[in-house]
Amino acid sequence: MIQFFEKLQTMKPFVKIFTNESFQSFVIFPVVKARKEFGEYGTWIVEVAILQELYFYSYRFFLPKYFLTYQKDFELKIKLQFIQSYSSQNLKKTFYLNQILGQYKHANNQKKAQLKRLIQESFQQALKHKIIQNYCQIEFKNKKRKTQYIQIQDLNPLLIGQSNTIDFYERLLSGSNQRYF
Repeated sequence: MIQFFEKLQTMKPFVKIFTNESFQSFVIFPVVKARKEFGEYGTWIVEVAILQELYFYSYRFFLPKYFLTYQKDFELKIKLQFIQSYSSQNLKKTFYLNQILGQYKHANNQKKAQLKRLIQESFQQALKHKIIQNYCQIEFKNKKRKTQYIQIQDLNPLLIGQSNTIDFYERLLSGSNQRYF
């Protein structure tokens, strides 16, 4: 029993918030107390304090399996980049294509095509799970081209290859504070 309650206190933080200006980390169970009542054969009373911020935390999310699995290192990098972009506190989320694609600029064309398809698939999966809105804004590498709004389903490898960033927007769920991601 003691080991179980010790494990509660040594769990990883349930949320970490990173911004350019700050860092916060919350543990779920900050206090665990156990005591025996009514003598040698009495019952045990266990008090477990739950972090107040967890109790009132109204912005929870769960990752679908798509974002939890990967087969190659570049697939992991793309999914982590998407998760990092999505978890920003800003309403407008920015996916930095140049950070991902720039790492593989000397790769063969087949690998570059795989990268672009995986980026496209990440956005398609997020749309399928209803966590993002159905449009995005693309900023092109060629500054002569104007920024363009498109629907997520129109996002394709050609557009991805021509772009620096994709700005997208979280879908706010009505009637529920929980989002599934």
